Amino acid sequence: MPTRLVRRSRAYLIGIAVGVPTIIGIWLTQRADDHVVGVTYPVLAVYLLGAGWVLRYRPDLTRAVERTTFAAVSLLWLLRLGFELHGGDPVAGWQQVTPWTFITLPLLALLGYVVHDTAAALRRTVMLPLVSSVLSLSALVPAATATGDWSAVIELVRYEVYLMVTMVFVHALALHKDEAARIQLEAERLRLLAHHDSLTGLPNRRYLEEVLERNVASADRAGRPMSVLLFDLDRFKEVNDTHGHAAGDGVLRDVARSVAAHTRPLDAVGRWGGEEFLVVLPDTDREAAVAVAERMRAAVAEGTVSSGVPVTASFGVAQYRSGTAAADLVAEADELLYAAKSSGRDTVRSTRLPAARAPVTGVSLAGTELGVTPADGGSGVERRDEPAQQP
Repeated sequence: MPTRLVRRSRAYLIGIAVGVPTIIGIWLTQRADDHVVGVTYPVLAVYLLGAGWVLRYRPDLTRAVERTTFAAVSLLWLLRLGFELHGGDPVAGWQQVTPWTFITLPLLALLGYVVHDTAAALRRTVMLPLVSSVLSLSALVPAATATGDWSAVIELVRYEVYLMVTMVFVHALALHKDEAARIQLEAERLRLLAHHDSLTGLPNRRYLEEVLERNVASADRAGRPMSVLLFDLDRFKEVNDTHGHAAGDGVLRDVARSVAAHTRPLDAVGRWGGEEFLVVLPDTDREAAVAVAERMRAAVAEGTVSSGVPVTASFGVAQYRSGTAAADLVAEADELLYAAKSSGRDTVRSTRLPAARAPVTGVSLAGTELGVTPADGGSGVERRDEPAQQP
């Protein structure tokens, strides 16, 4: 639920907490002299208590409560106006309601623009003065004709002009607010287009480069670990050639959903280009990053099986070292990704072997641990998919 609705519901609850005792106090002191107060105020108090209960336990219905309250207050005001003008001396009744009229109708107009869209608010706020004018003129004009005193009618006309000017001003403010909101939405749409991939919905390379630069600077400043994963879908060209580009697009979307489910809010995952994806993992060392990569590798394989076009992915994992540029960090992950492709695909690589060393063959990978950093000037990165190499 939008935060602004929660804030509004809380503000309304405070208003109700103050308003209900006030309404009850007015009813207790004036019910004997004012029949309208005696009848309508208890109804209004009960309504506000019910609205308060809804706002307290169902804040998602705040807009419905706002619209209902606008209609209820408008109806009560018109009933009060009609009773005062048509229930006795019209001129005395007009003098009775005039001070409140100058306050109530402009406030109702403002409330209308808060709870309705601009077009609906204009219709309703125009209707209110029209109905009140009909009620007032139908009582005051006959009285003025009989007595020759047109002062109340002139005062009514002056008030209507004041109200119309106020409504024009409020409507102009509403139009300005709508235009500002439209500009903001358009700016947000353009920002999303500039920073998100339209096919997968993930951030694009431009956004990832910005995030990566910020995280590299933060890791260097705070001395905290940070890693990146770069992975590529295996034999993706064959998917397009065999099943068509529409199926390939579906696979990319499935992969995006699968890997995004294995990230934290502070992580960033996006499409680096083609069938290649980059994941930025703040506060994550190499071992934890490899674990994330393994989960993502399994998720890619499982997630694409349901689409009928199963694919696998190869991963390169690189941890940031102080002084390393963001581009160099990605280049290291890219080299590791290429090594994973060369070693059979559907694997996670997090080390480069020294040139003088050859991989051990015929050794089971089950239960192997992360290799340790070479002490003889090797690459200084670790691997997941192969055991530590023999000299």
